Amino acid sequence: MDVQGLKKVYINQRGLGAAYREGIKQATNEIVYFTGIDFPFGLDNIKDCLKEIEDYDIIFASKAHPKSKISNSLKRRVTSKVFRFFLRIFLGLKIMDPQGCVMFHRKKINKILKYCDSDNAFFETQIALYSEFDGFKYLEIPVCYDDPRSDSKINIQKDGQEMLRAIIAERPKIKRLSKICKSGGII
Repeated sequence: MDVQGLKKVYINQRGLGAAYREGIKQATNEIVYFTGIDFPFGLDNIKDCLKEIEDYDIIFASKAHPKSKISNSLKRRVTSKVFRFFLRIFLGLKIMDPQGCVMFHRKKINKILKYCDSDNAFFETQIALYSEFDGFKYLEIPVCYDDPRSDSKINIQKDGQEMLRAIIAERPKIKRLSKICKSGGII
């Protein structure tokens, strides 16, 4: 289905990463934007990204940006900070918040897509990690986020353990790529 540039993509596999990866593969426009189905940062976020995308390879809508206005539970804020801490410590990620809305140039992302193999939400982190690793020019922009939901399907303990396992599993991949790049190879 194609309605004014929007395309609905169906896959027979579960997982956010699997859906995003297939969306990138089927995209025909040069600029691609991913957001939650509930538009967590509102429609203005799309406009904010569009204002900047010509000067950058990838734009992250960042809850960790100092100018972001965030309203969610203390438990979720702490969990997010711990996750971002582990990303910096274990993977060296400089991007403050890889989990959220993202806009990018499809041709640039296609260069790193083979390294982004997670079928779950960690896929977004892989996009950030490998775009940073490959030297993409990126920008994080502030967002307004008011999370009034009490019915979130996120299980902090279960999902947190899954993300930690994903971070630990990604580390050897990063080390291998670092050695290849130092010896003259490129992504």
